[in-house]
Amino acid sequence: MKTLTCSDLGGPCAAELVGTTFEDIGRASRAHVMSMIKAGHADHIAAADRMRQAPPEEQRAMMARFKDRFEEAPNI
Repeated sequence: MKTLTCSDLGGPCAAELVGTTFEDIGRASRAHVMSMIKAGHADHIAAADRMRQAPPEEQRAMMARFKDRFEEAPNI
C-alpha cells in the first residue's frame, strides 16, 4: 500500500490518495479531482484543464513522472 498526495500527481492540494497499485492511485486521484471539480474548486479545475490540454507527448511525460513518484513512495 502506498500514499501519494494530489500535489504529487500535479494537483493543487495535499489530499492523500492511497492504493496498492499505480492504477489504484489513479482511480483515487480521478475520484478526488472529480469531486473537487463538482464542488467548483477553481484550483482543481485549472489543474485538470492544464493536464487535458497538454500535448500528447507532455501528457506521457507527466504520467511517467507520476509513475516514478509511485514507485519511489514507501510502502505503508
